[in-house]
Amino acid sequence: MRVLHIIEQLRCGGPLRSLISQKKLSHHDQGAIHHIVSLLAADRQAATEASEAGISGSSRPDQQQLMRMIAEADVVQVHFWNSPHIYAWIRSELPPMRLLLWCHVNGEHAPHIIHKAMLSASDLVVATARCTLDLPVVQSMDQSRVRLHESTADFSRIGKPDRVPHEGFHVGYLGRIDFAKLHHRFAFMSRAVSVPSARFFLCGDGGSIATLKNQFAELGIAERLIHQEYTTHIKSFLSQLDVFGYPLAKGTFATAELALQEAMYAGVPPVVFSHGGPRELVQDGETGIVVHSEEQYAKAIEWLYHHPNERKFLGENAARAMRERTIAGTDEIYAAAMRRPRRSRQSLGSEIGNFDASCRGAWAYALSLDGIGAKDCMISLTSKVESEIEIAERKIARSDATIQSVVLNYRRLYPEDGYLRLWSALMLANSGRHALAVSEFNAAIARGCDTSRVSHYLRRGS
Repeated sequence: MRVLHIIEQLRCGGPLRSLISQKKLSHHDQGAIHHIVSLLAADRQAATEASEAGISGSSRPDQQQLMRMIAEADVVQVHFWNSPHIYAWIRSELPPMRLLLWCHVNGEHAPHIIHKAMLSASDLVVATARCTLDLPVVQSMDQSRVRLHESTADFSRIGKPDRVPHEGFHVGYLGRIDFAKLHHRFAFMSRAVSVPSARFFLCGDGGSIATLKNQFAELGIAERLIHQEYTTHIKSFLSQLDVFGYPLAKGTFATAELALQEAMYAGVPPVVFSHGGPRELVQDGETGIVVHSEEQYAKAIEWLYHHPNERKFLGENAARAMRERTIAGTDEIYAAAMRRPRRSRQSLGSEIGNFDASCRGAWAYALSLDGIGAKDCMISLTSKVESEIEIAERKIARSDATIQSVVLNYRRLYPEDGYLRLWSALMLANSGRHALAVSEFNAAIARGCDTSRVSHYLRRGS
């Protein structure tokens, strides 16, 4: 069986680790050939890890190569989150295929909505979090086309976990260090932990590392933060931790969270918030602590410090739960996909082509939200009422880090879009990055975006 994986960008992280783990769990691995197509330039380290696991790949193939690979594949597996590159791919003219939509987001919050058109175009849809199954858009589907697959981490990376004696109290986080994922109040919650010997160990890469270091310094606790760059050798990192502090953003798109699974397997008791995928992995008071507020997060870490026996109990339970975690491989999913005939499908979002370059990308982003959280963008694009537009664009400026990240991704793909330049400028200005904001305001004006309004923002520096 030839499975072709389409992903925005092959990089080190959850999707790749999940695929490697799935491949190991497969009972028919010898008969399956996996090939990853990275629409953006693949990360070299990730490509090496994939190759070592027996998974080949192509980085930014041209259109002719890509069409040939799709035509030759038995199953085309799309690794989905709100990516302009994935949407641009699905809108292109594609040969007949069996399309398997693998959702790496839970779909509960904008911008990572699972679009009904994507669901309709797919022959089979895989949710990686139980909460996804409760979404109205998924409930309305033919349930024979829906599967739940709660991905399991590759615990062979940890082996037999050993605790390393150390001084002080170590709270660790493993994963992407970016406020699109991590709680934006992480530094403030860390300061609130009233344990003088507490140190916060972060392992991973991401765009918010410098900001976090600055925040810890401004709060007078710079010495409490220890950052380690991404590594595949996580056993040594986890072995030095007393607690796994994993506070994700409130609107998190998280699903199976392999890093959390790995920490639990290593016997490190987690503290997580009660939203997104982590709430499905941690049983409060049994395998970790689930909290509902910033204050509770800090208090939970303090409680674990003062109660070492209970901390040991939770860690042992967490490790046992992960050892007993039995997740079926993907054999049945691929078999079900193979029972579907190859079919052609109408190009999704063809209406995007009806807009000129000055706003095509902005409409692509707004339509990707499928009516959920798109109101302010639609007002910005279509309203003629200045007061209404200003209120909407003020809200756009205050968008959270997850939305900012996705909007900037669309802006990179559609650099000639004046509205995406405007929205990016508003977000940058609100974040205090005024020099970049000025550049984006000027770029919006140069691309014909309502010059009087944008000039107004530019003059007042907002």
